[in-house]
Amino acid sequence: MIEPIYQKIAVRLEAYIRDRGIVGRLPGTRQLSRELGCHHVTISKAIRLLAEKGLLENRGVRGVFVLGAEKSARPLHRVLAMVSGLHETPANRELLAKINHFLKDYHYSMIGIHFEESLFQENPRLLLNFPVDGFLFRLSTLRKIQTQLLRQENIPAVSCVLQQGMDWLDQTDCDHAAGYALLLKKLRSAGHRRIGWIEFGRIPEYQPYLEAVRGYFQAALGPDFDSDLMFIRESGKEMLDRFGMDYCRIYCKRALVHFFGLKRPPTAIIVPRADFALELGHLLTAARIRVPDQMAVMYVSHGLLPEKLPFPGVEFDEEKMLFWGVRRLLERLKNPVLEPEKYLVPPIFHEAGTEIRYEV
Repeated sequence: MIEPIYQKIAVRLEAYIRDRGIVGRLPGTRQLSRELGCHHVTISKAIRLLAEKGLLENRGVRGVFVLGAEKSARPLHRVLAMVSGLHETPANRELLAKINHFLKDYHYSMIGIHFEESLFQENPRLLLNFPVDGFLFRLSTLRKIQTQLLRQENIPAVSCVLQQGMDWLDQTDCDHAAGYALLLKKLRSAGHRRIGWIEFGRIPEYQPYLEAVRGYFQAALGPDFDSDLMFIRESGKEMLDRFGMDYCRIYCKRALVHFFGLKRPPTAIIVPRADFALELGHLLTAARIRVPDQMAVMYVSHGLLPEKLPFPGVEFDEEKMLFWGVRRLLERLKNPVLEPEKYLVPPIFHEAGTEIRYEV
């Protein structure tokens, strides 16, 4: 009688677990299918077979666990970590102090870890060396390899950017769909049909964000949508490394050269940050283009600004997002089997403030 392929894979999977000394959570079926050279459906059948033998246990969204070889509980350090790629500033120090003030009642503290891409690529297990009980990943600092390692080690994490294909992960983000829909609706109501967008490029893991925003533009503009008005080139890090603190101005200038080289330039531009809006205002004024009479400028800010800009835009209360993440880590540390949750921060629209006159 021919032995079903999944039974052979079950034998190989058992050896795979034993040879690698895997304890706790098993890697995902996609990863296992690549490493064992078979279809992920076959892996699923092999897992069910080993579960029937009492070697594995499927715990739903938490994953599949190796039985009889669970890791001993990690020591409790009563410390959380916020991973951020932002440089240390008085505002960031104040934010960390505010979070630590909140955590004092829970007998926890939070440290900051600067995300350095090259270090984390060189040593993917670097985060595991920190004596912390959970991680809050600010902005786009979470990478898939770190997610898998933390999941395997049963260390809770919250991502402050929505992650595709990670429904088991607690996640929070700005409600970008609502924010861009609001700006596009206001620009359309003001008669604009040619609306441009300036944004930095993303690494493949965060490419879905760019595709999502493109979809918001297509849905709002319909036949008026023009992909030539989507200016997306290098990443912000690439520009910063190449041009230093002038990178925003240089990127905006390149975008304007591109836009005004088109047969039909935009009459409005949405930019990803408040400082972009200010740089754009400088450049447009220097080119004798009046804002907003000849060119409308709107911005999307991932944080509340201390004062109004001379341009309208939407802001997201990042502090709400971060505090949600902190509370979620505390909840998960208290009850590890909670169902994963997602929380979207709504946009806040701001009209243009006092006009700023730029020197030409």
